[in-house]
Amino acid sequence: MLVEFVSLEIISWNLSGLDDCRKRKRVREIISIASLTIVKLQETKLESFDALQDIRDLRFKDYGSSCLL
Repeated sequence: MLVEFVSLEIISWNLSGLDDCRKRKRVREIISIASLTIVKLQETKLESFDALQDIRDLRFKDYGSSCLL
């Protein structure tokens, strides 16, 4: 029986807001340096997903969101 192992690098990050462009730039730098398979950004508190476009463009094809009130 042949067993294959897959290595996953996952980060779950509570950002407490991401409207500041300097903070987005730093997050982008950290994500681009790390060799991550899955990135979960929590509490981004953004009014529009357009602000995350530069982070999504790194190499992540899919994204999703949800909001509970």
